[in-house]
Amino acid sequence: MTQYSRSLSSLNPGCVVLLVDQSESMSKPFGGDRKKIKAESCAQAVNNVLYDLVIACRAGSVIKNRIYVGVLGYGATVGSVLPGKLRNEAIVPIADLAHNPLSVTPASGEGGATPAWVAVTARNGTPMARAMDLAVDWLRVWTRTHADSFPPVVINITDGQPDKGQDVRRSAASLRSLTTSDGSALLLNVHVADTAAPKTVFPTSVHGLSDPFAELLYEISSPIPDSLLNQAEEAELVAQSGARGFIYNADPDAVVQLLAFGTSQINQ
Repeated sequence: MTQYSRSLSSLNPGCVVLLVDQSESMSKPFGGDRKKIKAESCAQAVNNVLYDLVIACRAGSVIKNRIYVGVLGYGATVGSVLPGKLRNEAIVPIADLAHNPLSVTPASGEGGATPAWVAVTARNGTPMARAMDLAVDWLRVWTRTHADSFPPVVINITDGQPDKGQDVRRSAASLRSLTTSDGSALLLNVHVADTAAPKTVFPTSVHGLSDPFAELLYEISSPIPDSLLNQAEEAELVAQSGARGFIYNADPDAVVQLLAFGTSQINQ
């Protein structure tokens, strides 16, 4: 049986963990556009994809737990950034997420009420390895209790180099080593840009990457399974066999596209 092909169900749900860089540098403009701040744009993208997951799991008035979600922020602190009574939870079923938003924007003439779960935060450094280590702790438990589910997908959204002394390669390898019967966990990375420099989408080698940090993120990113190449195309991202799940110098649209790709299995 082809790996990375398991359909999601309430019996065998999927899991997505979002790692969100909340360091001080995320307070800078996004892609050179002074009207967009990186922390604000990324929080909005995360909230939108969480809402999309809620909608995808809704059947009438019931929200089926076809996926579990964790959102882990790293900056001044490292831990779950979900609100209220979910604050101390690691990975939660989508129904619990749906019923516990941080805020709800009232319905307007342009659409219905819109919930949000993640607040805008940008303080201190970039403890990326610590965030990945905590994600490993979360997912080790989840994979043990969902051994036949689609493998977990971890999406890391960052704009800066990890703090000194952070062994990101080791932490990322631990993440990717987690498995279910359907394959190994997937680690996708998206680097959000300070400037309007050209972006690199799903590269197949380090050739053309402009700095050592880009090479690091490439090295720790999972190869995109061939069975998921069609989902990448549906998310308007071009990928070929052997490409890594990595976008460098992403603009706001590319962040949204990567999140859509990383959660696309819920719609299959």
